[in-house]
Amino acid sequence: MTVCQSCYVLLLLSSSKLLISYSLCCFVVMVKFRHNRRGAGVVILACLVYFCLCVVFKDMVKQTKAKTFQAYLDSCHRRYSCVHCRAHLANHDDLISKSFQGSQGRAYLFNSVVNIGCGPAEERLLLTGLHAVADIYCENCHTTLGWKYEQAFELSQKYKEGKFIIELSHMIKDNGWD
Repeated sequence: MTVCQSCYVLLLLSSSKLLISYSLCCFVVMVKFRHNRRGAGVVILACLVYFCLCVVFKDMVKQTKAKTFQAYLDSCHRRYSCVHCRAHLANHDDLISKSFQGSQGRAYLFNSVVNIGCGPAEERLLLTGLHAVADIYCENCHTTLGWKYEQAFELSQKYKEGKFIIELSHMIKDNGWD
């Protein structure tokens, strides 16, 4: 089977756009260099290397794709970001308390947060009593960050409803901290 015939077979069997492009490239080279088989072979080999590199780098580009967040917090304020992907999470102005305990250590209570997703609410017995809470996770990297207080069953804990706990181990101080 000649190089040109193998190109036709690749073209027919291929569902990959890169492989189709390579096959078409080989066909064009074979037509252009029909009297110079050695030159055609060198050009086809160069095309093969090029398209193989395209496949390799295409996968690498997918892995290093730029991260986009749903919300960006004002750059002139001190803020907290996800330690894993640097997605903005909360402004320092929304911090209510630093004296909370999470499952992995210290945690902060925030009035509002951004770039988070919320799981289903469930009842949990926490240090301060029974609460209905929903786990929250980073919308960008899907790391569980803490929880949202949906409902507090004790009157003294009602101030937590609608507030967010983010564990210190999952966030970093970002922008404007001296």
